[in-house]
Amino acid sequence: MNITTVGFLLFIVTGLIVYYLIPTAWKNKLLLIMSLAFSAFFDLRCLIFIVLVSVSAYVAGLLLDKRSAKEGDYDLMIKKGRAIITLNVVFDVAILFLVKYYNPLVNTIGRIAHFSAEAQGNLRLNLIVPLGISYYTLQAISYVVDVYWQKYKAEKNYFNLLLFISYFPQMVQGPINRYDKMSAEFSKPHTFNIKNIKFGAQLMIWGFIKKLIVADKLSTSVQAVFYDDSVTPYGLTVVIGLIIYGIQLYCDFSGGIDIIRGVSEMFDIELAVNFRQPYFSKSLAEFWQRWHISLGAWMKDYIFYPISMSSPLKKLKKSLKGKVSKHTVNRIPIAIADILVFILVGLWHGAGYKFLAWGIYNGVILAFSNMMTDSYAKGLKRLKINKRSKGWEYFSIFRTLVIVTFGWVFDCTDTPARTLEIVKNMFLLGRTNLSVIGISSSYIWATAVCVLLLVVSIINENGKSVREELSKRSVWIQILIWVLLIQLIPLFFTSGSEGGFMYANF
Repeated sequence: MNITTVGFLLFIVTGLIVYYLIPTAWKNKLLLIMSLAFSAFFDLRCLIFIVLVSVSAYVAGLLLDKRSAKEGDYDLMIKKGRAIITLNVVFDVAILFLVKYYNPLVNTIGRIAHFSAEAQGNLRLNLIVPLGISYYTLQAISYVVDVYWQKYKAEKNYFNLLLFISYFPQMVQGPINRYDKMSAEFSKPHTFNIKNIKFGAQLMIWGFIKKLIVADKLSTSVQAVFYDDSVTPYGLTVVIGLIIYGIQLYCDFSGGIDIIRGVSEMFDIELAVNFRQPYFSKSLAEFWQRWHISLGAWMKDYIFYPISMSSPLKKLKKSLKGKVSKHTVNRIPIAIADILVFILVGLWHGAGYKFLAWGIYNGVILAFSNMMTDSYAKGLKRLKINKRSKGWEYFSIFRTLVIVTFGWVFDCTDTPARTLEIVKNMFLLGRTNLSVIGISSSYIWATAVCVLLLVVSIINENGKSVREELSKRSVWIQILIWVLLIQLIPLFFTSGSEGGFMYANF
């Protein structure tokens, strides 16, 4: 069920009516039924994987709680806990690998080894990629690890944990929520509040506008520049194509997140924020702290810190003492962890060269920037540049935009040869052919929304909420804005409303 279709809106409206009519004790049961039904609409087999992952997490949590409750040998308790976590993570990752990575790996090996098409076909598995499995697998793992760390007790009611893992708004493209936060949201009393309905609907409409008027319209240009075999882009065509792709990806992903957060808000359940004006970032590290925030936070807590504080890196630090400066000793483990984390982030998005290359590109730049921190500071001091000045702030934002935009080339190419070709062609400015981009009258709408998006982002960046500010205006102004937005609804459903979301593929 695509969340930009009339069918999804009817699903939500019907659910909301029932949700606020039934007793409080039944509300979570209804959410669970809706969540399982939503996944089943996509493919009934999705339920099998949801049950496998949720049962695994539930059993692991109970075993960890039981281990913690026993008195005795502390080392043995730690050893048993690690064994439980290892088995659970291996089980979850094995499922994810089979459905998401096994067949692409067979294809890659087949091409390298020159297997026949028949031989490759015999090795492939006839499995679906279940809706949301990349997201709820990480949620399940974080739950088990948090129980092991004794951040909270294991959930005794299986259906509460099942709701956390299968909650339908997050199934399309996240965010990646934490159990303690979501458990508190599910357990609080949910009474009808017109503000939740109004604010949730506003956020949904804003998401529809970003997705359907900007992202879907710009996708044709991206396809023409990078994926049309009859076209070879050069010069500014490549540059503009990458800029358009960055806007498309942001509006597609953040638009989808706005829609599902708006849906959840109408049910009086707050989901984690996943974007915070990323294109205003002054460094690459800050950009990834503002983009897909929930994934970055998950990787930091469950991958980055364990790696940077692991025994091998501690030994490495010890061996480097006295050979390099103290600052360098402390930064080397962080640099290594940055590279490894971004490689994992890239592979989390999917199997293939493009994801691995994207991860290495970002990880290496972050690691290098971290190692060069002192040199940067000395350079700025020598040049007498004030880091707090507006000029340096604007330059830092522009520099980050260039680094990020160049990095999108890996998203838009599938092989190393194609990447090198696009990068080389980028500098052949004399062969620019902007007609390839295929700008049409529909770009008027997209451009207008981009300007509006910039204004809204500036307001939010200054610490104000557009929704809160609008709610302070007179009723007539609010009605006027609502009428104008409602007038756009027919455009939503005649302009690519069947198009899927880019991050749903991950």
